Amino acid sequence: MYQEIILDLSKEENNKLSIDCFTQKTKNKNYIISKQFNPSCGDKVFAAALIENSKIVEYFWTGEGCNISQAAANYLGEFLPGKDINKVLEFYNLFFELMNSRGEGLDDKKMDALGDLSAFQGVARFPARIKCALLSWEAIKDIIGKS
Repeated sequence: MYQEIILDLSKEENNKLSIDCFTQKTKNKNYIISKQFNPSCGDKVFAAALIENSKIVEYFWTGEGCNISQAAANYLGEFLPGKDINKVLEFYNLFFELMNSRGEGLDDKKMDALGDLSAFQGVARFPARIKCALLSWEAIKDIIGKS
């Protein structure tokens, strides 16, 4: 079931743009941009956000990589717009904690809070794949740090 959720998420394109559209769009406004690359596997994510009054007003991304990195990126493409940056950072910390659980997961309350992201619990068993799951999260953390 968990693998199915990750596969389904990887096929979505929530706020994903082609590289050309991404480049064009980021020329027109004051977007904060982050480029993340995983040298061990070649996954890459370029993300951009418009942040006003501590809220992510607009978020979009482009990139390529494995199902894990694309699933996480697509999840964030749907999750981030309209969110308060402090809530995003709280959620980042919760997901980061899951990725450091070595596949053991978290308590029921935290796993429920993660919703579909709890599907990534199995990824945490494979240290080489954790970076794939965190790539988009690192991009948004970088963007928030630059805001």
